[in-house]
Amino acid sequence: MATSQGVVALKKFFTQLSFVINVVGASSKRADQIRDAQAEEIAYKISIGKLDTSRGLNQSGTLQQAGDTIWSFHHKLVSSLIKMFSPTCEALLKIIENGTSAIKGDIDSTYEAITTFEFIFYLHLDKEIMEITNLLCQALQRQTQDICNALSLVASTKLLLQKMNDEIWDGLISLVKSFC
Repeated sequence: MATSQGVVALKKFFTQLSFVINVVGASSKRADQIRDAQAEEIAYKISIGKLDTSRGLNQSGTLQQAGDTIWSFHHKLVSSLIKMFSPTCEALLKIIENGTSAIKGDIDSTYEAITTFEFIFYLHLDKEIMEITNLLCQALQRQTQDICNALSLVASTKLLLQKMNDEIWDGLISLVKSFC
């Protein structure tokens, strides 16, 4: 029972994640809104001393668009949403405020869903898992990979995932709480 609930929750998470990426990335106007919101957030954090201003830091970015099935793409998508979460939420709120009534309901319910502790927890957990499995997936995609090396990579990835399972929870919960 608990496993099926977890699967349903993960499906819901990925559906909401895809919807957010598709809605926010649907037009250049929305991409501009996100860039503007991100620039404002960076300027504010710099003004209060929360961001370093060294060369190459705090550059504007965009959300990764869906369309690729490679694990590394998914990792980039999740990482970009975490990095640009506040600007993305601001863009969604502007769509709710100024959008057509046909889309407002979907955007409003999605905004409510992605600002929950559960969604943010899954977002960060997904990022942690993808950081571990991404290297394995990249290596397995190489055609020159021999079976012995592949088995070794699978074994080491399994150990890293088990270590994450054993050690990460307190830190992950703290990270999610501070993010929220």
